[in-house]
Amino acid sequence: MSPLLVEIGKKIRELRKSKELTQERLAEKADLHPTYVGSIERGEVNVSINTLQKTADALEVTIETLFPFDLRKEPTTETELLTSQILGLVRSEPPHIQKVLLNVLKSLIAELRKMG
Repeated sequence: MSPLLVEIGKKIRELRKSKELTQERLAEKADLHPTYVGSIERGEVNVSINTLQKTADALEVTIETLFPFDLRKEPTTETELLTSQILGLVRSEPPHIQKVLLNVLKSLIAELRKMG
C-alpha cells in the first residue's frame, strides 16, 4: 500500500464521518460500489483522479481537500508545515464550524500574546 493512498483514504473517511455519511451513502452519492469506497478508505486501491473528483463532489468539498498536503508546494519550514497542518484540519470542516474555529483561534492568540 502506498502511504499517499493510505493518507488520502484516511482523509476521505474523516470527511465522510464528519458529514455523518455511511460508506453506502457516500458510494451512492459518488456512483461507486460500497466495497470500493471501503477499499479507497483503507488505501488498498490506486484510485483515479476521476474517482477522487466524484468522491469530492459527493462529500461537497474540493478535490484538493482530499490530499493530506498543499498541492502547490511542499512546506519547507517548520512554520509552513504547521500552517499547512492547521489548514488541513480546518479545511475539512463545514463553514459554520470554520467560523467558530476562527473566533476561537483569534481569542487564543490574543490570550497567548498577553501572557508574553
